[in-house]
Amino acid sequence: MDRKEIQNLTREYFKKLGFQVIKNVKFYYDCDDYVLQVWMQHSCYGALYYYNYYFRIKSLHPEVDSIVTDVWDNDGARFSGRGPHNGFAVEYPLWTKERYLEELSYAVGKTILPIIREGIPYIKKLAKKDKTLDAWVVFLDENKRKRILSLPVQTYKIPNFFRRLKLKKYQPIVDYVEGELSVVDFQDMFNQNHSLRKTLNQPMDKKWTFLKDYDYNLFNMLTQDWSFANRNWNTITIREMLQEVLTAFLDNFGIKYILYKKYLEDHHLLLDIQPSWLDVVDDTLDSIVYEIPKDLSKTKQIAWGKQCVKELFRYDKTYPRWIQGAEWPIVNGKPLVFSHQERIKGDDYHVLYYFYDPDTNEQTVVEQFS
Repeated sequence: MDRKEIQNLTREYFKKLGFQVIKNVKFYYDCDDYVLQVWMQHSCYGALYYYNYYFRIKSLHPEVDSIVTDVWDNDGARFSGRGPHNGFAVEYPLWTKERYLEELSYAVGKTILPIIREGIPYIKKLAKKDKTLDAWVVFLDENKRKRILSLPVQTYKIPNFFRRLKLKKYQPIVDYVEGELSVVDFQDMFNQNHSLRKTLNQPMDKKWTFLKDYDYNLFNMLTQDWSFANRNWNTITIREMLQEVLTAFLDNFGIKYILYKKYLEDHHLLLDIQPSWLDVVDDTLDSIVYEIPKDLSKTKQIAWGKQCVKELFRYDKTYPRWIQGAEWPIVNGKPLVFSHQERIKGDDYHVLYYFYDPDTNEQTVVEQFS
């Protein structure tokens, strides 16, 4: 990048966060309680930018009525990043635009966004020199620091812009949970949308024990668990499972939603029409659920569905007695016909289940061990 490119990128970045751009390299965030300035400082010794920030609490300076001023409550502060000593400095001729925006977002998220999200309570932590913040802030005038610490405790509300910004990244998830976004569109977004994948790739509380094997990370589960990974999510079973884990995700981060109940209702009906010797998780039975007459009572809907299932999953004399979970083979979307089962002589824990294709008479054997 050249100097003009990095300035343009930075201006556009901070504009999207609600900052005003003044003098090309100074950006101001103005709210009811304070003003925050970010300053791109160019090195005198090379093609290098440093990033400083200053804050001014309005109640401590009632005489100042302009955001552009030299009156600040700190005497300097540097962005924290992933560079040496957690610093953030950009030798821009060596950086690509993509790398710059990624590292800038990290530094802003670590340094600037906490101030905007928490407001004066966070500034008081900075003044208190809270070491857990990993922040580099200078107070040359001890009186400035004391005046900040003397401010009364207050409840701070996240500015509307940042509340909307926070909610925006969760919106596709909310839309799916509320039935506004189809499972097909959500899966397409999950596969292609970097922002959605990044949002889901956040650690969750350890109370969500179903994520224990995935480091309490829902993104890991969706990309690794056999229920979701490399599968079509547009089935009644997966659709409901996906809604369930996404509502847990939203609950974890305090995001409100109104649950779309159709996914759960369809899944319950799917389970109700399956006999105990079946456990179909793909879309084989989905068409039956969709075709059940809606004007029937709940009891008659289940009976109608069960009759369709019985006609689809046929057996010669009796249904299989599985010693593990049901494993009825389905070939080219059609269930095979169950013939019989037999235990291996001398081994009561080894059972063979025989199925055949009624069109070709080709036999398929399923083995189970208990």
